[in-house]
Amino acid sequence: MAFVSSVWLLAFFRFMVGISDGAMLPAVQAILPKRSPAEVTGRVLVGINLFKH
Repeated sequence: MAFVSSVWLLAFFRFMVGISDGAMLPAVQAILPKRSPAEVTGRVLVGINLFKH
C-alpha cells in the first residue's frame, strides 16, 4: 500500500486494473496474430499468454 492511503482505494485500483485487463487482452490476442507474419504467429500467441499471467 505504498501508493494508496486506504484499503478502499487499493480495492478500487485493483478493480480498475481488472477491468482494463479484461478489455485489453482479448483485443491484443485478436490483433497481434493478424499483424505478425505467419511463421511467427504461434510464438506471438505464446508470448502474449506468458506475459498475461
